[in-house]
Amino acid sequence: MCSSSTIAELNVNLRTTDDWFRLLDGRFSQLKSLSVVTDLIDTPSLSIDNPNIVSNLTSFVLVSAMPTEEYDHFILSLLRKMSNLLRAYQK
Repeated sequence: MCSSSTIAELNVNLRTTDDWFRLLDGRFSQLKSLSVVTDLIDTPSLSIDNPNIVSNLTSFVLVSAMPTEEYDHFILSLLRKMSNLLRAYQK
């Protein structure tokens, strides 16, 4: 368990979707860039209720070792909450 109000970039290897959802729960409030390598993209038991938590992200990379059927349902809805990604891309 850790938190930081100054970390702007984070590169992590995690096991499940819930593991990286925990990173987006507000404990890294200044996070601008997140790169996640995960073993599995599964249906999360956690949720990101506060869209402001991920709205600071201007860079997001997600790599999964296994195929997933959660792309349309889960990944697209997560990306829609990351409004700054589109703004950063358009610049």
